[in-house]
Amino acid sequence: MKGPAYILGYCVFGATIDVFLSNLLQSINLFVLLFWTFIFTWGWFFLNTIIFSSIKLESIIKSRKLILLLNISTLGSWAGLFIGLKWTEPSIMVAIIFALSPIISVLIEISQRNFIDKKNIITAVILLLSVALLMILAVQKQRSNPFDSNYIFALVLGFVCIVTSTSLTLGTYISKSLSNKGFSAVNVQSFRFPLLIAVCYLLIPNKTMLITVQSNFWMYLQIIVILGNILPLWMLQKGIELTNPLTVNIIINISPCITLLLELLDSSIKFSNMKLFVLLLLILTTSLSNNDVSKFAINKMKKLSTYLK
Repeated sequence: MKGPAYILGYCVFGATIDVFLSNLLQSINLFVLLFWTFIFTWGWFFLNTIIFSSIKLESIIKSRKLILLLNISTLGSWAGLFIGLKWTEPSIMVAIIFALSPIISVLIEISQRNFIDKKNIITAVILLLSVALLMILAVQKQRSNPFDSNYIFALVLGFVCIVTSTSLTLGTYISKSLSNKGFSAVNVQSFRFPLLIAVCYLLIPNKTMLITVQSNFWMYLQIIVILGNILPLWMLQKGIELTNPLTVNIIINISPCITLLLELLDSSIKFSNMKLFVLLLLILTTSLSNNDVSKFAINKMKKLSTYLK
């Protein structure tokens, strides 16, 4: 199987679990779910590293800074994603995260006074408008609001999305760097979760909450860990090994529409034509902003024009 196929598989599994988690998080403490999900996920990858895919201690020591950065990016991406899934509809949260990624990249280039062509600026502006529309939808379709004001809700959710998007983007490049240093897909996953687990444990207000969960929680946890984390995370890392970072980010951008389709299976989430329009605009903009996709589309249009003549 080729690299892009692994990334596509990750998107499908990820979208399925996003919809499932958004529903489950309405009745389970956020940090309890994060803690148990990732302690089992980390344990599985760590045991596999020890038994089947060991790596030299020297390599770990040399890569300790990258591993620390990977832990920080993992904390930001997964904690941010779970918070967003609890607060608003999953397709909206996912769309905001991925729309912000190119915008953040452009802002970084501007801050470094690097040259940015007009196409990238136009893309960033369209994506910014898309994010504004999605934030309005996020407030309208909020599933859980811990604040007294919708204004504060929008501000905090926006901050969470920025942190999550930045963390995801950095995580892709850090994982690729570790892969180039000899870390396998399993190795990378086995080193990325300790900080997330520790922070979640510290943020649980009452530690008895870890064992006093609803009876069907442990059944749900197996689904989340295996189909929502272990399998898709392995597929993502395998795809990153075989695919360049730009292609990875482009393919992942279809996730919002996959999530939107899967939301139809959740009766608590209502379909919205406006949401569909914004998601299609988002995918079209991010796709055409890539030179290879643009050239492909232009060539197809030229061939169609010649055929019609």
